[in-house]
Amino acid sequence: IDKAAQALHHAQRVDFYGVGMSALVAQDAQMKFQRLCKDSQSSPDPHLQVVTAARLQPGDAALLFSYSGETKDTLQTLAAIKRAGATAISVTRLNANPLSRGADIALHIASSEMLVRSAAMASRMAMMHVIDILFSAVAVRGYAQYKPALDRTHLEGKYKKK
Repeated sequence: IDKAAQALHHAQRVDFYGVGMSALVAQDAQMKFQRLCKDSQSSPDPHLQVVTAARLQPGDAALLFSYSGETKDTLQTLAAIKRAGATAISVTRLNANPLSRGADIALHIASSEMLVRSAAMASRMAMMHVIDILFSAVAVRGYAQYKPALDRTHLEGKYKKK
């Protein structure tokens, strides 16, 4: 978590990738990190994912979400991230898998999905919990830097409610 938070804090751009239910986690993560004024992208379309991954640069970071760690589209996006020279952070199940082995930083969730996965509830919630932890860890690292953006986005949310 510490290595991932450091990479995310120092990155100019942070992109988020996942397909299927993992795409919802990626979109949630992007929304949170935009509150820290991080330039970021997230799309559920795997074709667009490889295009945005190709635009990453050294010093940028990307989080890839896949419970199985074996999703072909996500592995193709990982390859594009690696070619771009960005830091790849994976969030997968607790076993070694192609995505976690290929990532620069591998984070794991312990989630018991039932034989019939009901919309990937357990794994999706576990991955979202990791995002909340990372968001908090990054915000703490640069609190003085991030506070004005957090205040501004919070205020805009209040205006939206009115």
